[in-house]
Amino acid sequence: MSTKLRFDVLTDKAYRPTAGEFVVRLACRMSVSDLAETLPLDLCLLIDKSLSMRGAKIEAARSAARRLISGMREGDRLSMIAFGTNVETLADRVVISPVTRSELLVSVDELEAGGVTRMDLALDQALERLGANPDYLSMMLLLSDGAPTNQAGYVLDDGACSDLRDKLAGAFGRRSVITSTIGLGDAEDCLAPFLDSCAEFGGGVFYHEDDPENLAARFVEEFDRIKDTAVADARFTLNNIHGKLRRAAAVLPEIREIPMSAEGEGMVLEAGALQKGEEHVFLLEIITPPADGPCKQPLGDISVSYKLDGETHMREAEPQLLEYTNEESLLTKPGQPDVERYKGLYQAFFQTRKAVDNVRQGGDTKKTRALLQSAAKTTRRLGLAKQTKLLNQIDRKLENTGSITENELTAAGTGSRKTRVLAR
Repeated sequence: MSTKLRFDVLTDKAYRPTAGEFVVRLACRMSVSDLAETLPLDLCLLIDKSLSMRGAKIEAARSAARRLISGMREGDRLSMIAFGTNVETLADRVVISPVTRSELLVSVDELEAGGVTRMDLALDQALERLGANPDYLSMMLLLSDGAPTNQAGYVLDDGACSDLRDKLAGAFGRRSVITSTIGLGDAEDCLAPFLDSCAEFGGGVFYHEDDPENLAARFVEEFDRIKDTAVADARFTLNNIHGKLRRAAAVLPEIREIPMSAEGEGMVLEAGALQKGEEHVFLLEIITPPADGPCKQPLGDISVSYKLDGETHMREAEPQLLEYTNEESLLTKPGQPDVERYKGLYQAFFQTRKAVDNVRQGGDTKKTRALLQSAAKTTRRLGLAKQTKLLNQIDRKLENTGSITENELTAAGTGSRKTRVLAR
């Protein structure tokens, strides 16, 4: 058994009433010891070189790529793909060394803007290169300032965009290929909601940067996030669940929904990559059925599998018991405080997402403001000052003008995901 990974499970409440359906929340927590080996990185950098990138944007992309190459470690592997009307391979699985680093820095100068945005072709080529070696952290970092288009320059319809997201979800689930995305420029122009969903489906993080001068900082932020990865492919298996799994989400160090897939009698949840020095928390919501009377009921069997230091491991969680009772003194006991905090993080994220979607769909302003105010109340209680300030600003603007820009909506959405500060 590996002692370099801590794994435990907490239940929010030990008691529930005998009547009616009832939601029980489980927090699965993992952290990797600093003694674990860090995985080398197999990174594919995809850079939009369409016509809209010309000028300051393409130069910022060159500078950001140079900064990333300079920071990569010897033994890491890099592919670079530039996409416009055609796809251009600037580097193909090049192992970083002093010599290849210099060559890669020179190759970045070949980036020139022109054409449409064939993101679909670039993703296909990137996925052919990644996931073949389980001893690497396989990852894509996608930069774009515009929506994906076909050969004629028309933006792909919703169905085609969904197909791209499904490819990324499949690569994450089957081959542990993580995708993070960066939207450059105006959030509406770069189709920020699409890039955000690509990162969520791909198990990564979405960044929006409207100022090209700050693009290199976003590249460095993402590299710093992943450079201490020790586990690339953690996954939970849930068997004999007492009830129905309603929702699964990562809540630390960033929030993202986790897709659920069936495997035999149980459910499989892709936890993805784990970094040293971070607390990783996953929140599961189970709808439990009523009981005929007071009794104790196991919630199910939860295990996590992962590869660490070159060896495959599986850990089983301690059994979690749920007690059915009608005693009011037991039912009103406070919940487990850590799980309540994780629940609050997810609740604020969920309410903010609903508010943002409501604005995008032209929904009722009163309902949107109520969601924003509730989310702000939760983030204030959790000590997330920046998120609270942003939510209050958007609420006030809705009150005064009745409209919000896509840049502001994107800032609210991405800001609601950031929970890393609570892990320290």
